Amino acid sequence: MDIPNYLDYLEKKADRQTINSKRSYLISQIVEEINKERVGTKYPLAKPRMIAIKTSHLGVEELDWFHHNCMEAKQRSGSYGRFFFGSLKSIDRKF
Repeated sequence: MDIPNYLDYLEKKADRQTINSKRSYLISQIVEEINKERVGTKYPLAKPRMIAIKTSHLGVEELDWFHHNCMEAKQRSGSYGRFFFGSLKSIDRKF
């Protein structure tokens, strides 16, 4: 799926989608940013359910802050997804 077709897909999907809360709005924004980077790669497109599960431990304010930091990282390094998934990794430290 190339970028123009993907953008058309997003517009059609936005017409069908109803957003009921700020959390679902933030999750939809995160999914759009991640999927923009995944077009033309070996990775499948992210689904809102996957992102909702990965961020279920975050509150709405924390999720908003996290999305803002991911956007800043995208401007600095060019990759939203790398910061997003890298920040959510658990670190198994053995002391």
